[in-house]
Amino acid sequence: MLIALIVIGIIAGQLQSRLRSAGRTDFVSATLRFTIEGPAKLVAGTIDSFTDFTSGIFHSGRLAAENRRLQSLADAEKLYNVRLGELQMRVDGLEKLLRVDVPGRKKIPARVIGVFPDENRATISAGSTEGIVAGIPIVAPEGLLGIVQTVDAHTCQAAFVWSPLPFRIGAVVAGKPGVAGLLHGDAPDRLILDLNIDAPVQTGDLVVTSGFSTKIPRGIPIGRVVQVQQDQDYGTARAQIFPNVQVGDVQEVVALR
Repeated sequence: MLIALIVIGIIAGQLQSRLRSAGRTDFVSATLRFTIEGPAKLVAGTIDSFTDFTSGIFHSGRLAAENRRLQSLADAEKLYNVRLGELQMRVDGLEKLLRVDVPGRKKIPARVIGVFPDENRATISAGSTEGIVAGIPIVAPEGLLGIVQTVDAHTCQAAFVWSPLPFRIGAVVAGKPGVAGLLHGDAPDRLILDLNIDAPVQTGDLVVTSGFSTKIPRGIPIGRVVQVQQDQDYGTARAQIFPNVQVGDVQEVVALR
């Protein structure tokens, strides 16, 4: 038996030498490698996992602090982007107000400093000292906000354009000079323009101030037609208007004297 093992060993050794000389892996080495590498990788993976686990325990405080710092930076970036958007909207609004140009009228800059929806009015930061008088329009970047009702030294109260009856102002459909009527509010998002039944009004038409009043110039945007209802019995039509100005978005305004 011993002699047989020695012979097999000699043959195996010669075969291994020949395979190595030819650049090939012999069966014995491949078997040993396969046998050893599997457990070795498993042990190495277990050691790495254990190392990561223990490292996480020892450094958990530092990692938590870093996570809080990164979250704080992310929150600050969100707040910055929101604030930047608000400032851009304000700049855009100021640019629109600068473009408001009504010949023969003085622009008095002011701000909305108080809003009272239940009373359909706003407090404006300009009064008689700045040249404000009752009856003149308050214009926001998108159009007519309201009409001045009462005036103090440095503030005034303006009735919103959507104020209900008995509030009324003259209005016309832009591009259709003959289509005119009296406008009053029905809700914060709905105005009513009473017209003749044969008035050629369509959905989407822009409604502007008529200029029939000496204090309210012609052409200030008010809103757009969203619906027209005809009353054959009375020979009239009622156009529902969605106002251009939403009071929650307004800060800077101008009064037209």
